[in-house]
Amino acid sequence: MKKYIRLFCSITFGVIVINCTFSQKNKSISATANDDFAKEMEVYRQNKILPVIYTQRTKLDDFITINDKKEIDYLRNFLSKYRKNKDVVASKKRIKGLSAIKNIFTNHTDELEIAVRLVEKYHDNVLNLNDQIKLNIEKWEAEKSRICQKYGVDYRPTKIKKSFWKVLGFILLDPDNTYQERLDQQAISNKTQENFNLKVFPNPASSTQTLNFLVPENGNIKIDLIDIDGRIIKTFYNDFIDKGDQSLTFDIKSIPTGDYYYRYQFDNKIETIKTSINLK
Repeated sequence: MKKYIRLFCSITFGVIVINCTFSQKNKSISATANDDFAKEMEVYRQNKILPVIYTQRTKLDDFITINDKKEIDYLRNFLSKYRKNKDVVASKKRIKGLSAIKNIFTNHTDELEIAVRLVEKYHDNVLNLNDQIKLNIEKWEAEKSRICQKYGVDYRPTKIKKSFWKVLGFILLDPDNTYQERLDQQAISNKTQENFNLKVFPNPASSTQTLNFLVPENGNIKIDLIDIDGRIIKTFYNDFIDKGDQSLTFDIKSIPTGDYYYRYQFDNKIETIKTSINLK
């Protein structure tokens, strides 16, 4: 088993980590700048990287058998106990991500055997899905580098490594974890969302909707309509706007019936509000 793990192919689905470190020559960088840097990186990860990753993970379900889906659900539930158990988290010194998965599975032989079988069976499918988004990955690297430079942070390009754990981590992603659920988790754990007093009416609506919001200072805002998986359905506004309470009315007659979110972005800060479109 250990020999097989060492032989797994390279994969870049783990490119959702931040490969930046504060430069030694910039030790004086303020705590505020550090916090702003972390927020901007997290906003970029949540809104540009994760939607693509989750879309690719959804495609993997087409290849997974019913019995294997049950085993994947079992492993997800197995891991969830560790996320919820504060004592375990403390004992692991707050290990996160793939390192946490590795640490947990290596101490549970039965679950590790299931994981090895799943990776052995589906790693080719995962690699093919990874190949489909190579251009996205290149863009992510370029944008992360730009953000690092903006805050005077050293950027280290992602190194592709042979990793059983990256393949397993991708297999265990839950595509049913909707965009709003991820935003809620983001707001609780990272506090990256701001209060821009979003209000939408009428809701539900069939022809037009008006969005009320606060603009903290003169600047550029962007308002997108997105689906529950974070995909942009339509960009309604992306331009300069004056400071203060504002409202915009949007024509939604061309939008299919369903549940959506208005996503309001200002200065790398984001707030969303749920809406329903019901075309009669």
